[in-house]
Amino acid sequence: MGTLPTFLAISGFVFLVIMLSYSTLKAKANGLAKTKERMRELAEQRQQLVAQFLPALDRSFLEWPGIEDAHALLRQQDQVLDKVDQAAVAAGLSEEGITAFTEHLGASQEAMEEYHQLVHQYNHLVTQRPNSFMAKAMGLQTV
Repeated sequence: MGTLPTFLAISGFVFLVIMLSYSTLKAKANGLAKTKERMRELAEQRQQLVAQFLPALDRSFLEWPGIEDAHALLRQQDQVLDKVDQAAVAAGLSEEGITAFTEHLGASQEAMEEYHQLVHQYNHLVTQRPNSFMAKAMGLQTV
């Protein structure tokens, strides 16, 4: 008679752990996707700013890369920001251009820092137990 309640209690606990792991992993994955999309939008804004204030600059390096590795994406975006910053300084922008690029640089750095933090948190969740079991079942891997 005592086996059934024990089995039900353990099954309920396992179910709750699975649901908690699933919701946590799903929330982090969604946050990661939203932040990556925000970085893509900022890259498009960067293209518009460069076209407006630095029309002579070759804009081929501003295209959004098809990079899936998070660290490589952050390095690439950092290099793009450096190139744009150097070109802006060399061109001697107007006050309006300097203000626009400064605001954009701040927003881009903020998005990159947020993305870096979310990648770290996500990778930690995916590799630690009990979330690692659920991540494998969902097909999630480290980024």
